Amino acid sequence: MGNTQTTSATTTNLVIGIKRSQECQNSKLYRLIDYKGEGELIQWMKHSMSIGDYNILDGLIELKITPFLYGGGKGKLVPISELIKLRNDERNAMLSTLRRKKGKGKSGPNILENVNQDNMQGDMMKALKRLDGGGGKQGGTSKYRELCWDISQRGALGESLLHICLLNGTNLHNEVAKILVTTFPKLVNDIYISEEYYGQSALHQAIVNEDLAMVRFLLQHGADVHQRCYGAFFCPDDQKESRTDSMEHEWVDVNEKTNYAGRTYWGEYPLSFAACTRQPDCCRLLKAAKADPNMRDTNGNTVLHLMVIHELPDIFDLIYDLGGKLHIKNNQTLTPLTLAAKLGKKQVPDLIENILFFVEMFNHVLNFEKEVLWTYGSVTWVAYPLLNIDTIQEETGNLVPISAVSLIVFGLRNFSIRTLIAFQLQETSDHLQLIDGLVENLLEAKWKTFGKRNAKQKFASLHPPLIFKVCNSAVQVYHLFHLHVHRGGAKANDLRKSNRLVGPFVIMFYKMMAGDVFRFLLIYVIFLFGFSQAFFIIFLGCHRGMNSTAILSSSSEKLPPPARLAHPLEAMARLFMVNVGEFQILYKVLDTCRLATLGKVALVVVLILSAKAVFIVFELLVSLLLINMFIATMGRTYEAVNETQMEWKRQWAQVILMLEQSINPKQRLAALLKYSRPMGIDRKRRAFVVRMRISKPDENDNSTQTMFTVTANQNIEKKKDKYKRSLVKDIF
Repeated sequence: MGNTQTTSATTTNLVIGIKRSQECQNSKLYRLIDYKGEGELIQWMKHSMSIGDYNILDGLIELKITPFLYGGGKGKLVPISELIKLRNDERNAMLSTLRRKKGKGKSGPNILENVNQDNMQGDMMKALKRLDGGGGKQGGTSKYRELCWDISQRGALGESLLHICLLNGTNLHNEVAKILVTTFPKLVNDIYISEEYYGQSALHQAIVNEDLAMVRFLLQHGADVHQRCYGAFFCPDDQKESRTDSMEHEWVDVNEKTNYAGRTYWGEYPLSFAACTRQPDCCRLLKAAKADPNMRDTNGNTVLHLMVIHELPDIFDLIYDLGGKLHIKNNQTLTPLTLAAKLGKKQVPDLIENILFFVEMFNHVLNFEKEVLWTYGSVTWVAYPLLNIDTIQEETGNLVPISAVSLIVFGLRNFSIRTLIAFQLQETSDHLQLIDGLVENLLEAKWKTFGKRNAKQKFASLHPPLIFKVCNSAVQVYHLFHLHVHRGGAKANDLRKSNRLVGPFVIMFYKMMAGDVFRFLLIYVIFLFGFSQAFFIIFLGCHRGMNSTAILSSSSEKLPPPARLAHPLEAMARLFMVNVGEFQILYKVLDTCRLATLGKVALVVVLILSAKAVFIVFELLVSLLLINMFIATMGRTYEAVNETQMEWKRQWAQVILMLEQSINPKQRLAALLKYSRPMGIDRKRRAFVVRMRISKPDENDNSTQTMFTVTANQNIEKKKDKYKRSLVKDIF
C-alpha cells in the first residue's frame, strides 16, 4: 500500500504542474512529455517496447534532448545568485505589492563569467572548492551549482524532462527516465528551480513515489544523498509567509519561531524524506550510500527531530540505530527529547522493555538515554542522564532556560517567574500527561531536598492579616493575583494550589476570577450603565410632570413625594438592587410617577409604557440571560478543572521550580548533588536513579500471551532487518 502522505503530495504536484503547464502548451519541453503522461517520447517508447528494439528511441532522445542541455550534456556551473534571483522574482510575482521582499546581501563577482566551460578540461567543482568555497557537504555553501538542463528552457515549475517523467511515475515514464540518466549522467542531480519546489531532485521524487528500485538506480548513477530541498511546498505552514532570500547563500531565511506544523515538512534531505514517509528499507539504502542522519535542515532539525514532530517512534528507533545522535540541538536549542517535551507529543502503542502499553513520545525518546545499572529479579535500577532533562546545570548550578522539565511544567510558555503569575495563559492537557514517571520522581526529589523546607519558610514569612484578606476576600484575591510580584501577597495561594486537598478548589477559584467573573463584569457594567440612564431620563420626565401638576392643581389634596432619581449613579445603584431581588423599590417609584401624572393621559401612557418596556427588556437580558450564562460558564470551568486530575500536580511542580529560582546557584548545585549520582567514572555528568519493578507474567492472562507473541514477531522482524542490511551492503 502506498503512503497516504506521499500519494497526496504526488497528486498535488501533478495538479499544480498541469495548471501551470497549460500556460505553456507550445513549449518544446511539453511536446516531448507533458503532465498528462503523453508526448512524442512516450509514443516512441511504446513502439520500442512492442518491437523490443530501443536503438531508434536512444537516437531520438539524443537528438531531441541535446539542444536543451548545457554543453550537450556536459553541464555548466551557474551562479547561485542567478538562481536565487529567479526564485525571488517568482515569489514576489505571487505576492501583493506590500508583501514583496527583495533579496538581501550581495551576489559577489562571477569569476566564471568569461570562462568558456564547454571547452574546459577536468572537474571545475573541485577547482572551485579552493577558489570559492564550493561543494560543501552541508549544501548551500557553494556560490555555484552545476546544472545540466538549460534554465531558460525549463518547464512551468522550473523542472527538467527527468522530473516530469518521475512525477508521472508510470512504468513507461520510469523507463524513459532511466534512459535519460544513462545517456546524460549529469542530469541525475538537476533540481527544480521554482519557488515552490526549489532544490527537489530526482532522488527526492523517487522517494516520494515510494519507488525503491528507482532510488537504487539513481544512487548507483551518482545521485547526491545530501541534496537539500528548500521549496515552499516542503516548508512548515507558519513559515511560508516569512520566507526571504539572501544572495550570499542558497537556503531560504525563515522566522525561527515555528511549531513545525505541516503535512509535507519532511526536512529537506533525501534521508529525512524517506523517514518522514515511513520507508525503512529506503532509509537503510540511503544510509548504505553514506547519507548522514545528523544533517540539520533550515530549522536545525535532524531526522530524529522530525520523527518526534511527525510522531514516528518506529522510524525513530531505526534512525537511532543508523547513527542518529540524541544531543544535537536545533535553532530553538531543542534536542529531540526537549522537543518532545515542548510539543507534548503522544503516540501509538509501542513495545518497550517487553511491556506492551501506551507510551508517550517523550518517554520513547527518553528510553534511549537511560542506562540500566543492575537488575535483580523483577527490580531494575535505571539511571537517566540529567543533561537536557533537569533545570539545573550540572557544573555551575545555574538555571537551564530550556529543559524537558521546564517545558513540561510550563508548556509553551517561557521559563521565568512571571509564568507563575500568568495562570490564565495557554495550558495543554498533553503536558499534564507528561508530569508522571521520571518527571514526577525528579520533582519529588527536589521537593524533599530543598522545596519542603523553603516552602515552610516562605509561608511563615507572610504577614498574617494579609493571608486572612487573601483567603476571605474575593476582590482582594483577584487584586493581589495581578500584583503579587510587587507586594508578595499571593505566595500563600501559590502554596495552597499545590496541595492535593485544597489545590483543585483554589485553582477553580483563580480560573473563575481571572476568566468568568472578569468577562461577566465587563458585559454587566455595560448593560447596567445603559439601562440605568434610560430609567433616569424616564423618571426625570415623571418628576417634571409632577411639578407642573402641583402648580396647576387647585385642590388642596396632598401630593405624593417626588418621583425622582437624583443622580445617574443613584439610578445605577437602584437598578443593581433590582438584580438582587428588590423589585419593590423601582415599582414604588413607578406608582409615584403614575399618581403624579393623573389627568394627563398622554403623559401617563408614554411614561408608564416606556418604563415597563425598558424594565422587561432589562430583566430578560440581564436577570435571566446574562446571569444564567455566567452561572453556566462557572459550571463549565468547575467541570473542566474537576476532570483534570493532574492539574494540582502541575501547580505543585510550578511551586517547586519557583522555590528553585529563589535559591542561589551554590545551593542549587548542592541540592543537585544530593538527589543525583555521577554517570560512571565521569564525575561531572550527573544522573537520576529510578527503581523500576516489572511484574511477573500471568500464565492465564491473554494480554500477556499477546505481549509474548508481539515480542516473537519483533525478533523475526529484527532478523529480517539484518538480512536486508546484508543485501544493501552487497549492492554497494
